Amino acid sequence: MEENNKITEKTKTQKTRKIRKYFPTWTLSVFALTLFCAALYLLFRTNRAASEFFNRNISFVFRFVFAKLGGLIPFSIVEFLILFSPVILVYVIIYSSRAAKRGTVYTVRMTAGCLAVACAVFCSFVLLYAPGYFSTPLAEKMSLDTSDITAEELAYTMDSITDEINLLLEDDDFVRAESGATLMPYSLNETAEKICKAYDSVNDKYSLFRNMTSRVKPIILSPLMTYTHISGVYSFYTGEVNINTNYPDYVVVSTVAHELAHQRGIAPEDEASFAAYLALISSGDPYLMYSGYLDVYTYISDALYKTDTAL
Repeated sequence: MEENNKITEKTKTQKTRKIRKYFPTWTLSVFALTLFCAALYLLFRTNRAASEFFNRNISFVFRFVFAKLGGLIPFSIVEFLILFSPVILVYVIIYSSRAAKRGTVYTVRMTAGCLAVACAVFCSFVLLYAPGYFSTPLAEKMSLDTSDITAEELAYTMDSITDEINLLLEDDDFVRAESGATLMPYSLNETAEKICKAYDSVNDKYSLFRNMTSRVKPIILSPLMTYTHISGVYSFYTGEVNINTNYPDYVVVSTVAHELAHQRGIAPEDEASFAAYLALISSGDPYLMYSGYLDVYTYISDALYKTDTAL
């Protein structure tokens, strides 16, 4: 009996060694985590309460840590990865071809490594960002009426926002470029700091998310990024808020607020835009308020144009 147990243990040890021969320990760990995250994702899709709890508490810790760690690096990690992606791709191709020549073991290990990296991105999405898509909507948290509205109501809202914009322009002497466009009176990080404080004030009233302060990063190749019509990106797997600084300043301000909303766990795009608007008009800062009103004006005027062109 004892001898049979020894044989069984020896067999298990040999199998374990064989598996580790083909799959490095770190890849096996990532694959195990991936299975756990896949189960979590299914839970989020079917249980709003679980999504809300995870997003507000556990995901917040991950987002906070990632934001602080990412903030230690002065440049955009995401932009760096994109710029060096051709070099990375060439390296992977060369390494893969060499691995194939060395035999099946090395080919499998290389494939497992690449798959594990993809799985790690999926895991970061689930742990940091996914529950935000399935948690309680902002409208429900704020008891807002989301029923359809008429073209006349859109027109009234557009007129009201126009009045707010004009009042701000009359009361404050905004710095302007030669073209007449208003200029942001603060640096990008000063703007982010003010918006973070504005989010704190919104949160004190509505308790929509957990408070945090973080920096934002300008995209070096912003002019090229503009061709994609993307004004900013929140990268959940690096914790960074990346901003295209080639847009008009008021768009830069509203984009910072929008991406900071994502960083706070507000995943849906329309909810992030609404949260950004709330933060900007609650800031008490004339230029931030102006940016918030002008940004939402574009949404409402576009909606009215599609609904009733004549009106």
